[in-house]
Amino acid sequence: MPIGVIILAAGLGRRMGCPKALARVKGTSFLELVRGMLPDLCQVVIVTNKTVAAAFANAYFAQEMVMNPHPASGMSSSVLIGMQALPGCSNYLLFPVDHPLVDGKTIDLLIDATGKETAGMRIVPTFAGRRGHPIIVPGAVETIISKYPEKPLNELLHGIPIKEILVDDGAILKNLNHPEQLESET
Repeated sequence: MPIGVIILAAGLGRRMGCPKALARVKGTSFLELVRGMLPDLCQVVIVTNKTVAAAFANAYFAQEMVMNPHPASGMSSSVLIGMQALPGCSNYLLFPVDHPLVDGKTIDLLIDATGKETAGMRIVPTFAGRRGHPIIVPGAVETIISKYPEKPLNELLHGIPIKEILVDDGAILKNLNHPEQLESET
């Protein structure tokens, strides 16, 4: 399997006042927006917590959910759980649920950038000279993360070379963390 998609939706969303996967923008939950923009060809796993899983128990993507039993342990643990749920991928698209406004064309550009020339690299979108999310990481990082799942993900990925992909999508920089941010997006 060449690429797997891991939607990172296990956070408790303390700053948002609810798990971010449940927060709504443009009349739709963050999780539904993110899941809805992914290409049908991709294998998807949604790493979540009990609250989010219960809220989406009847959603069409419910069977794609896996639990992070310790969501407070950080993003690295969720990435590892997602990689273990989709073993054997050469690359993983890591999609934080708090970036629900990313354009589907950006996802296509990132996926299209995977290949021989980017093997073993992180593929990162850039807009206005800044790096954003989602990103693609090589499957080999599972070994690194499994040794140190408690460490911050950006620290664990530090030694992985980066291929930047210029995108016309400012939403890659919009990490929606606070309810006030949602008002400006409606």
